[in-house]
Amino acid sequence: CYNACTVQVHIENGVATKVEGIPEVGPNFGKVCAKGNAAPLNLYNPNRIANPLRRTNPQKGIEIDPGWQEISWEEALDEITERLKKIREDDPRKLIVASFDTYSFMPLRAFVSAFGTPNFTAGPAGYFCGNGVHPVAYTITGSNDLHPDVTHCNYLIQFGSSNGIVANANAMGMTIELAEARTRGLRMVCIDPMLSNTAALADEWIPIRPGTGAAMGLGMMNVLINDLGIYDKEYLTNYTNGPYLVKESGHYVRDPETDKPMVWDEHGGAVPYDATETPSLDGSYSVDGSTVKTGFQLLKESLTSYTPERVHEITTIPPETVKRIAKEFGEAAQIGSEIVIEGEKLPHRPVAACWYRGVGAHKHGLLGGLSLAFLNV
Repeated sequence: CYNACTVQVHIENGVATKVEGIPEVGPNFGKVCAKGNAAPLNLYNPNRIANPLRRTNPQKGIEIDPGWQEISWEEALDEITERLKKIREDDPRKLIVASFDTYSFMPLRAFVSAFGTPNFTAGPAGYFCGNGVHPVAYTITGSNDLHPDVTHCNYLIQFGSSNGIVANANAMGMTIELAEARTRGLRMVCIDPMLSNTAALADEWIPIRPGTGAAMGLGMMNVLINDLGIYDKEYLTNYTNGPYLVKESGHYVRDPETDKPMVWDEHGGAVPYDATETPSLDGSYSVDGSTVKTGFQLLKESLTSYTPERVHEITTIPPETVKRIAKEFGEAAQIGSEIVIEGEKLPHRPVAACWYRGVGAHKHGLLGGLSLAFLNV
């Protein structure tokens, strides 16, 4: 498990009898999941593999006996060393190391570097883990992951996710935070094809056709922006590329001298994005004889095709539910409110939409996650 919880083990007469967390130490702060509690069962499992095994049958397949033969550690290390020597003398790049053992990442990286191969990967090539999440997180926030700030959140939507339900990164720490937030009144909505643990614990479970979370996100944004007019204009204007002017080709309108993207100044026409304090967030304008639109204007127009009725056809979620959840989410955001944290006044938007493999493990999972991340933006 990559959460790396801090634990202490009770020993009685040389036998490990119990695993516990340490209350004052993170990331789990005294809590241990079922797997952690069951650790002694693995340690003393009579079927536990305690010595290296060598395959003697080269044939592989279902119901084919591998012919495992127990060998000593010395034999295993000698054989592995001999094979590695042969590879290194031929071409070190022929060695490929793939592992999701996060505890071994640093020594493995040092080893492959010394060996002379660049071929080290944290896990297989495919939909595993956060391939559909991390690029979105990097693009929007510059971070590796997106986690709901449940300490300050009042309305949480989980799209096929189990954040805070003893899963995902920092499984136990997030579970503690979510439990405390639920106790004080956080409302949690789960949108998931199956009645998962998250759905069972949520205030509301909304079943959805698998792989269609993006449509729900786009439909909610259509309701919020085009029907209800609920969006954070100040944030979108100052912290996103929403005001950037876009040509019909899809490229930005750029200043010929600096090549900087241009925006429409409310008082002086098209100017570089950093040359005005009053850029227009939406609208169509004429620049050099061509009609251009802001990025946010294009987003607004593209969302109109995702009506609640069309979202229903794609996802099976009733149109009324699409409208209601969007309205609840928008109103709970309390746009315009502020909060003071450690003496600093900050915008207060106590809502969050989160997702992980429930969305990312499908075709176009990255784009699906991006559409849900836009709910937060």
